[in-house]
Order: sequence, then C-alpha cells, then structure tokens
Amino acid sequence: MNSKTHLPTTDSIRELASFWDTHDLTDFDDEFEEVTEPVFERRSEAPVGNTLLVGRAKELEVAGMLIRNGIYVFWPLVDTGADLLATNRDASRCVPVQVKYRAKSSSLGLTKSDQMRFDKPNTVLAFLLGHRKTRHAWFVPYKDWSSRHVDKHRRDGRIYVPIRENLEWLKQFEGDAGIRRAFRELLSSAA
Repeated sequence: MNSKTHLPTTDSIRELASFWDTHDLTDFDDEFEEVTEPVFERRSEAPVGNTLLVGRAKELEVAGMLIRNGIYVFWPLVDTGADLLATNRDASRCVPVQVKYRAKSSSLGLTKSDQMRFDKPNTVLAFLLGHRKTRHAWFVPYKDWSSRHVDKHRRDGRIYVPIRENLEWLKQFEGDAGIRRAFRELLSSAA
C-alpha cells in the first residue's frame, strides 16, 4: 500500500514542528504551487497603538531620568512640539523636551517638519537608542544638534547627526552628565 503523506493543515506550532522534524520539503514538490502575487504586505508603519505606547513609555523613561537629576517634569496638555516640559523648582524657567527613540540607528535624526517645530531657542532633544545593556541616552540642545546635522535632501525628509562620526562630540551629552549639561540653566536656578 502506497500511502503518501500530505502537508499538514494544522495551526499548532508544536504539531508543525513535530511534522517537519521527520519530513523534508522535497517530499512535497507536487503539492506546491507558484505564487505570483505578494502573500504578505509589509506595513509602512507600526500599528498606531504600539507606536503610541512605546512613545509614551520612552517619555516616561526620560522623565524619570530628569527627575532623578533634580529637574521637574510636566506633560503638555496640547501637542505644541514638545513631549515634556522641564522646569526648575519654582517653574520660573521652562525647557521643551522632545523624545526620539529608535531600537537601532546609526544616526540621531529628525524630519524636516520636526526641525521646524523644534527650532526654538532652548529645546532639548532626548535621543534614546537601543535596549537595556546597549541603550544610549543623549540629551542634545537643539542648537547644538543643528550645528552638526547633515541634510542629504532625502525623499523621506530626514536630516540627522551621524553617530559614528560624532561619537566623541556626543559623549558630552550622554546620560546624567548630558542631562546636567543640557539643563544647566535650570539646575543653576533651582531654588
């Protein structure tokens, strides 16, 4: 009796793994068909819900770092181009903070529309890059970032500061030392 095994139709990962442990793709050549249209479509963006949640989590992370360094933090009720507002104790001075997060990147980038929104005298750009042990946090005043950014007139409108070429310069803005540098006016006016 010649009973041929067919491809499994189950959705169970365990059953599929067990099946493919004992079978080979070439055993099923006659069951495959050519696919001429895309089976999966790549989304141009992450789902909105996930992006918003990750963005808010990173804003909270930055807020915690600022508070740990003696800076008071508030969230604006209306989006005016700042994710956070950092102030001194009596709120007599205020610094807008924009949080930018990337899991992986070789640059600290903004879009041209971001650039127009953040082009204020004292905005600080908080760039978070990576995860856990490989995470970096840079707190760069916009005017300093602007002095180093590269504009290659990309179609996506991104302008950026390349990390590798600016690593030594970026050290002054990294971590707690970067917070103290970027927010020194707030910290010096703390009452």
